[in-house]
Amino acid sequence: MGRWHPCMNLIGGCAAVGIRPKNSYLKEGPNNLKITIFRNVFTSRLIVFQFRSMRLLNAHTRLLEEFFDVDITPKYAILSHTWGKEEVTFQDLQSEDYESKTGYRKIEGCCVRAVQDGYDYVWIDTCCIDKKDSSELSEAINSMYQWYSASAVCYVYLADVEADEGKQIDGTLLSNSRWVARGWTLQELLAPANLLFFDHHWHELGFTSKNASSNHVSDITSMLSAATRINESILRDRRLIHRATAAERFSWAAHRQTTKKEDMAYCLLGILGVNMPLLYGEGESAFIRLQREYIRQYNDPTLLLWGFGLPCQDLFWRSTSDWALAPFVSLFSGFSSPPKMERNNVLSTFSCTNNGVEVELLLLGVDKNIKLACFGTSAEFPLHRRKSSDLTLASLLSPLRRLKNERTGSTDQTVIALPLLYRPNESRGDFNIYERALLWPPFLIPESLCWNAEWTRVYIQGVNIQSVLLKPSHKIYREYLVDIEMLTKEGFSLDAVYPPANAISLTTRITLQVQTEGFQRFFLIFKGPNDLPLGLFLEYEFEKTKLLQLRVSLGEMTMMDVLHYLIPRGEALSGRARRKALAKLGRSLQGVLDPGMTSFKIPGERLGRPTTNYAIVTALVRRLGNSHFRSVKLQWEEHHTDRHGRRSDSSTEYDLSSHGEIEPGRPSFVKS
Repeated sequence: MGRWHPCMNLIGGCAAVGIRPKNSYLKEGPNNLKITIFRNVFTSRLIVFQFRSMRLLNAHTRLLEEFFDVDITPKYAILSHTWGKEEVTFQDLQSEDYESKTGYRKIEGCCVRAVQDGYDYVWIDTCCIDKKDSSELSEAINSMYQWYSASAVCYVYLADVEADEGKQIDGTLLSNSRWVARGWTLQELLAPANLLFFDHHWHELGFTSKNASSNHVSDITSMLSAATRINESILRDRRLIHRATAAERFSWAAHRQTTKKEDMAYCLLGILGVNMPLLYGEGESAFIRLQREYIRQYNDPTLLLWGFGLPCQDLFWRSTSDWALAPFVSLFSGFSSPPKMERNNVLSTFSCTNNGVEVELLLLGVDKNIKLACFGTSAEFPLHRRKSSDLTLASLLSPLRRLKNERTGSTDQTVIALPLLYRPNESRGDFNIYERALLWPPFLIPESLCWNAEWTRVYIQGVNIQSVLLKPSHKIYREYLVDIEMLTKEGFSLDAVYPPANAISLTTRITLQVQTEGFQRFFLIFKGPNDLPLGLFLEYEFEKTKLLQLRVSLGEMTMMDVLHYLIPRGEALSGRARRKALAKLGRSLQGVLDPGMTSFKIPGERLGRPTTNYAIVTALVRRLGNSHFRSVKLQWEEHHTDRHGRRSDSSTEYDLSSHGEIEPGRPSFVKS
């Protein structure tokens, strides 16, 4: 072999900015890797090396140095902060007056602290990346999580926080800091092994560490967990990050924001463990592309559970994609609170196709065209539910576990159910196409309800709300309104609509597309203060397309109450039995026939309002003009008791002249 040029010893070491070994040149390689091509002096043969380069700022000289092999860079401190005015950029360091910029104080403070802690180098995103070079920017963003992870310590500079005289910080100051609300700072919190927090004057506030402790400052990990809505165990052990489901990881970013829409996806690359090129200008499509890239590399169907724990209105109006994937990361905010989910051990197809997301799901039938996809909260759930020739110990013990629970009355494990609507016109044979039920978000059900669910390979497609709104109404349907404005003002949100098809949700009203034949029944489920459930039952009776009567009922009801009637033993009822069950459930509530109204009385303590004696919800049936178009309007009336025991009433004004007096309602819903 020939002799190497002396400059080759720079490989694996560092060079000043812009300097490369002689007889070499740089090219951009695959996966954003930089390729340096060297020429052997004697043989003239080309030798190709690939590496990710990294610039570090010398904390003593304030000069940038480039390291071509990240694996053997010297120990360095890294800065986590939010961008402000007059930040010092890569180009500014080439000039002589950069020290006069406001952002230089941040760099100065970081370098001074690094030298005190024994580090010769620091990395700061404002000046260590040439953001005018698109290929370098793409490489840096795809590598940033690893750079933060490889740092010896991360200095978190909170520019909008000032410690008290004792140099302490409370949870409110931390929660209100801009640093907690920005998208890019999420990976800066999760990736480093050690973090030190500083206020505006570089006073040390506290630390959080995965493998060490500090004697001179306090551990603020618990405070960080409350402020960021991330489980404390995740903050203490970063190995748990990639064991969490995609839905849980997305929930960590659900309440954060970025300046550019695309960055809301790009800031999650390292947290998800994926790489992809950056396409600034694609807007919110970047988040769809991120999920598709994640699906290509990982088998984690929890991506489909977006909307869990959110009101129907949020889910309906934010569905702007034809894909079954979430259009926005904020739709995963429901996973910020329990249940805690483990990644299921499912060895099955999960991919994106031109027909939708192909996935094998455990489906529970509700009726002919409505299924519930069941997602267990434990890793073993799919294994002991799978019915196959490959019998496992878990699957053999499943009937025994069920029998034991029934005999002992043990508490059921919870399962997240994803409602899906079957598309019979697009489906052929085993090619089953489903779509999301926008007015029925994912919700919790007991695991015992899933005993008769079956594994089915399906294709899930999204629902673009614009196409729903522009779709012409079918001649056999009529539209009827439900006005919920006053209910929403009192803190109630729409939790679900059953059946979810043929309904449109606006902010303050629901439009029901009712088929004009026989009996058509709807349930609207609301969640109020203190998680108070409230159900509205509507029964339309038609004869030859003419509406004969409208029955309205009110009562305390959840979607689980509805499911207990629809699938009483874990199996879907026949069409006739289902219609009878729904009628029986609806008529068990407080209600009267049209014309008229129905009311429901709620004690003040159920609302969490000490000064309220009770409140009355009233459903008014109204006919608009001389037509047969009838709407239902929900009204609210509160009866208060002051500290002297005197009663006073507050109510919304409405005309009672054509409806008579309010009838007393029953205080709660009782299943038959």
